[in-house]
Amino acid sequence: MGVLQNNSTIESRSRFKFLTGARGLEYPYSVLLLVCFGIIAGISVSNLKLSIGIPGHAIIKVMIPMAVGLSLAPARSAGAIMGISGLITAFIGQSLTEGPGTGTGAYTSLVCTGVFMDLTLYFANTGWKLYTGLMVSGLLANLLALYVRSGFKSFLKINIFDFNTWFQSAAFTYPICGLLAGLLCALLVFKLKNPSNNS
Repeated sequence: MGVLQNNSTIESRSRFKFLTGARGLEYPYSVLLLVCFGIIAGISVSNLKLSIGIPGHAIIKVMIPMAVGLSLAPARSAGAIMGISGLITAFIGQSLTEGPGTGTGAYTSLVCTGVFMDLTLYFANTGWKLYTGLMVSGLLANLLALYVRSGFKSFLKINIFDFNTWFQSAAFTYPICGLLAGLLCALLVFKLKNPSNNS
């Protein structure tokens, strides 16, 4: 079960560790929990309307449930599991409901956030690296979402003035939203200092 081996740093700094107990969750329960949080992320992306009005803010709807899932089942491949289950859920939810709609950027964030979380948090062995990893994950996922969203708008050949206006704003807000979403998740879900040092 190497790909599902727990990251002890993430596990020790989770603010929700009390929910899983000192020994954590066994393998099948970890997978089930991660799938559930991926489903929550997918439902959030396809049906939750935040009305923030800032390009790139959809990353918040993805990262918060995924960060909580990661804190409860801190496996190396946790992000990928949540991302896949979230993407399937978002597609199904979008086709069966009349939610606010899901943009290509939001779908990209949903897919990529988990993968980038797995990659960056693989190296997290201290509290500040954990925080930095989440911020980098949000940044990279939103930069890729911006690239995909821009390409999609160009492919549809929308009004060039509208595209330029949108891109001038999105070029700044997408990376900022990604960084802030990662920092927010880190603050809400993980402790910066190792609790064992506070005896």
